[in-house]
Amino acid sequence: MDFEARFRGLAPRLQHARLDDQTGAAGEYWRIAGGFDLVAEKEFETLSWLAGSLLVQALSDNPKFEQILASGDPKTCWYRALKQFSGAHRPGSPAYQSNDKGENLGWIYTGSINSNIAEVAANVCLHLHAHFPIKILWYEKIYQEYGKEIIIGLILALASALIGLWLK
Repeated sequence: MDFEARFRGLAPRLQHARLDDQTGAAGEYWRIAGGFDLVAEKEFETLSWLAGSLLVQALSDNPKFEQILASGDPKTCWYRALKQFSGAHRPGSPAYQSNDKGENLGWIYTGSINSNIAEVAANVCLHLHAHFPIKILWYEKIYQEYGKEIIIGLILALASALIGLWLK
């Protein structure tokens, strides 16, 4: 839910930016275009990397999402999720690579998310949180809820033991 708020906070600064993609025979490429705030773009890319890392954790048990996770790069995984889950991705016209003889070397596909990419990312965060929540392990939950208290308790117990030894 923190990611949703962070992405939504970027929306005014990225309202004119779009996310372009190219896949196919020439490889896979993503780029943010049309934005004027380079700092906001860098923050969006960093948030995308972090969100992609959690996405891998949330979807890794589901073979249905192999295509999204196949990249290995968390940011690319996140961009693929935006493409699949947002409903905002619009495909472009396909083209093909050719050599000097004009022979087809493979197809290239393009597309773009033209609406506010930060709003789109925030909405995808909500969708994923609702449909694919991250399962927190029991020891992580204990640490999140009581970690500070446990550490303070251990420090006090250690200090008490040292004082007890010193007073003997």
